[in-house]
Amino acid sequence: MQNRRPIQIVQQNNGTFIKPPQRFEVSCHNEFLRAIEPLAQVPLYLVDLTETSYIDSAGLGMLLLLRQRFCSDTARVELHIIPGHVQKVLAISRFDQLFTLVMHEQPIVHDPETLAMPLLQSAGLY
Repeated sequence: MQNRRPIQIVQQNNGTFIKPPQRFEVSCHNEFLRAIEPLAQVPLYLVDLTETSYIDSAGLGMLLLLRQRFCSDTARVELHIIPGHVQKVLAISRFDQLFTLVMHEQPIVHDPETLAMPLLQSAGLY
C-alpha cells in the first residue's frame, strides 16, 4: 500500500475547503464518504484539485456525491484546477455544466496552519 496524503477538510462558517489526494480514485471512496458525512450546509464548497494529478471515474463520482448532497439554490461547489489530466477529464465529462470550474496556472500553496485561507479569502468568505 502506498503512502498518500489524506483528504483534508476545513469548514468555516461560510465555506468548506476540501483537498483530495494526488490520486483521487476508488481507493479514496470510503475515506471521502467519512470525511463529508459530518459536514454542515454552508454557501460554498471549494474543492482544491490543483495538486491532484489523476482522477478516475470513482473520483468523478465522489464529486457528484458532494454536489448532490450540498448544492442548492443557496450553496455551490467550486472545483479549482490547473491545466493537465484532471482538467481534461473534467472537460470530457462535461463537469463545467455541473460545477463552477476555477482555473489556476499552478498549484495553490497552503500553509498547514491556514490550509483553506487563500481560497476562502479569494471567495470573500474569510
